Amino acid sequence: MFHFKAGAMLAVAALMASGCGDSEPAAPTAAAVAKPQNLYSNGPSTLNVFRTTDGFVFGLPDLQTGLLAWVGLPTDPTQDAGCGNGGNQTLQQVPMQFAGVYQAVNLLAVAQEINIHVYDISTFEDTCFSPFIAAGTVHMVFGDNDVAAAGPGADAFGFTIQGIVTGYPGGEPLRVQGEVRSLISPIDGSFQRVTTRLTLTPAQGQ
Repeated sequence: MFHFKAGAMLAVAALMASGCGDSEPAAPTAAAVAKPQNLYSNGPSTLNVFRTTDGFVFGLPDLQTGLLAWVGLPTDPTQDAGCGNGGNQTLQQVPMQFAGVYQAVNLLAVAQEINIHVYDISTFEDTCFSPFIAAGTVHMVFGDNDVAAAGPGADAFGFTIQGIVTGYPGGEPLRVQGEVRSLISPIDGSFQRVTTRLTLTPAQGQ
């Protein structure tokens, strides 16, 4: 289910981006999910807790600021193995913790330094060749109160990001902050984006 939700974020970002250019852009390339590492714990001291790492890409669009960010891509998105141009870079690994049993299994993913690439939403076409306007690493926290959407209530999930990145082509330091909050209805399984915001501001003196 987590793969589906990550894909839903990708899809929403792609739809928002595709409606803003002068021509219809190609759908962004969704890189293949990286092979998870075999890191886990589920013993007497961590009952019903499973820890692992996996690779995901998260999309964060903001039509008000005209920005679109992709979190988790390789350092050079044009060399992503999923681009089909001979690149061999893979998605970053994100540590994740699943906790709970039966119905509501919670998920927490925290990445201290994860790649972020910010694009102008009006000119964005594809991460494999579109130029980004800012890039660097940010702190990301992803939370999901019911990763399998199996409980009786709504499934709420989303993530926040913050950090200092480099603007292109000038090289100026910029502060990036963003948040995405989404819901899956327990009634009909429909997806709803509740909050999406992304800002870039000068970082000098901060």
